[in-house]
Amino acid sequence: MNEFFPQQDIKLNLKIVEQGVLFLFHHPNGGPGDLVQVRQSWLSVHSLLSRLRKSRTYCARDVPLLVWKEGEELHIKYHIPDDLAVEECVFTRAETGRILAMLEGLPGLN
Repeated sequence: MNEFFPQQDIKLNLKIVEQGVLFLFHHPNGGPGDLVQVRQSWLSVHSLLSRLRKSRTYCARDVPLLVWKEGEELHIKYHIPDDLAVEECVFTRAETGRILAMLEGLPGLN
């Protein structure tokens, strides 16, 4: 599992699961959105990377996940279940590079 830290007080873990990648968003404040899990299939991860390479926005079809780049920063928006809130994480250039390198090197994509 890999840990990434956006500019907000949230931690993102990317975990390889059998069908793809699990995005785990950890909120330190507790509450209904303390741990938000968003699963993406290998095909979805491939689509996400392809869209980012073309400077396009990735919008997941079956779960509320939106991913895009502004300059060198990676932005991820997701929905917190049972709270109706939407969170946005903004990752620095360095963290963006780490995230993309991790996703591009996944064995399920090769």
